[in-house]
Amino acid sequence: MPVERIEAHPSARQDCGRVALQRGPVVYCLEQPDNGQNLNDVLLPARPKFTISRGKTGLLKNVSLIQATALRRNPAD
Repeated sequence: MPVERIEAHPSARQDCGRVALQRGPVVYCLEQPDNGQNLNDVLLPARPKFTISRGKTGLLKNVSLIQATALRRNPAD
């Protein structure tokens, strides 16, 4: 199943410019415990290379995980 980028509806003003990732019926999002603070500074490239793996332990054991390289804006700029 391909990973698709899902854009927030433009009427949802608080989510303008934000995206989620969908693979099959599952929708994924970034969270601070996995990606650090200031998630608004994370930029997903237009054509990222997604890698799918399986969680190995805990709550994510055998759950499909999506990984990609993203950019992070420097808040000092």
